[in-house]
Amino acid sequence: MNFNAENAQLAEKHKRFFERMKITPFEFVKENKVYQRVKYFTFFPKRYSHYLFFPYDVSYEEAQDLFYQLILLDWYLTDPLDEVNKYASRDYGPSIYRYRKILQDEALGAPNFKTQQERTRRMIQGIDTIEENLEKIEIAYENYKESLKHIIRDKKCTAEDFRYLEVTYGEAMAYLFLQAKEQKEMVDDLKTFQRFMEENKELKRNRNDMYQITRIMTNSNDLYNLDKSLKSYGDYNVMREQTFEEIVEHFIQSNEKNVTSALDEKYMRKNVRNPSVQGVKHG
Repeated sequence: MNFNAENAQLAEKHKRFFERMKITPFEFVKENKVYQRVKYFTFFPKRYSHYLFFPYDVSYEEAQDLFYQLILLDWYLTDPLDEVNKYASRDYGPSIYRYRKILQDEALGAPNFKTQQERTRRMIQGIDTIEENLEKIEIAYENYKESLKHIIRDKKCTAEDFRYLEVTYGEAMAYLFLQAKEQKEMVDDLKTFQRFMEENKELKRNRNDMYQITRIMTNSNDLYNLDKSLKSYGDYNVMREQTFEEIVEHFIQSNEKNVTSALDEKYMRKNVRNPSVQGVKHG
């Protein structure tokens, strides 16, 4: 990283009492123009940060764009998909995948379940879809991590790299929503299947393992938590009708709004020290 002496002098000039200075360890490249950033922190427990961008004479529009993009990049670099990936990589074998195997072996095609064949097929297909989406989260996460490694290794982030992080994050979240949506759409079939077994006591007794897992999957607390998760993603009734690309963009926009919601123009003018932002002419 080429942080020259002139930049260092300007950065030092903007440093205030009790502040420490940190140069962002990578360059941000957009439209073939190279940008750098300095952050200033206080030593006090109540921390704040100010920002200085190079080239020093960036326009207000450039500074505004850099301010928000680099704040967001800081957030993307914290690896926010780690928890999502941990959820996706959990071992579902003893529960939902085991339930699929039981349905395939004991219900699908069985005379005692003749009236439930279409429902059984839908539930098996639903579990297939859940598994596929969880696997896609893991793939998206691996791609995301590789992009982070690339940025850290090369000490450079291009606008294309930034967009790749945005989209890959959005895709992983979209797959998370789609697997939850599939769980939601299975509920009516599960409840009907449960009632069917309860009305056939001998069948319920002979297929107790199947019945118990069905009952667990319709547990009111789990369904409440599922609805709570879906609500946190956005308007379910709208999102369930959207294309995959629209869901991806929804997660990108809603996430970035959450990250930058407190960073309005007033905040930027107060905390970005470039002349174009503070209304001071340089030179």
